[in-house]
Amino acid sequence: MTKTSLSFLSILLIFLFFSCRTNRIAQTAPVYITNTKKYYLLPAQKIKIKKETLQLVSITYDKNKFTFQSYTSADKSAIIMDLMNEMGTSIGEISYVNGKAVCTSSFFPQHLKPEYILADFQFCYYDEKTLEKSLKEQNLDFSAVYNTEGTVQTRKILDGKNCIEQITITKNSVHLTNFLRGYEYILEDMK
Repeated sequence: MTKTSLSFLSILLIFLFFSCRTNRIAQTAPVYITNTKKYYLLPAQKIKIKKETLQLVSITYDKNKFTFQSYTSADKSAIIMDLMNEMGTSIGEISYVNGKAVCTSSFFPQHLKPEYILADFQFCYYDEKTLEKSLKEQNLDFSAVYNTEGTVQTRKILDGKNCIEQITITKNSVHLTNFLRGYEYILEDMK
């Protein structure tokens, strides 16, 4: 091998090394659960409740209500939400693949980060112990309790004694209320 080839190979290896290192850095922005406490999205592999379903999504925020459909596909490799209006026409997509959160939609305001929607999704469908550990790193408490029949789970994210978010999960629906930010979601599986 010539001296020029070795130099080129060395430069190429250095470039690849730093490119790979850069890709390992968190690709998503933090989600502020409170005004000072951050949450970083967990890997897709930490999902507990896999989803492959059409959902009716109702969002209430500041006395405004929005309803649309989402074909949600979530497993240990990715979260993909294909968003549709009442007529079934695509209005965008929110995805979380290989640690990267993306929103391609004109439905949501441009300043809305997909990480916030994905964080709420994770709070609903991810493993309780994993969420508890991740939130504990920010001095937030997480609890998950089932009713006596074992059919309804209530999850809470607490900052001290203040309940930031409460999530009620049944077999075919999720009701999430964020008390701090003043919004709620209702996700209903459609059959």
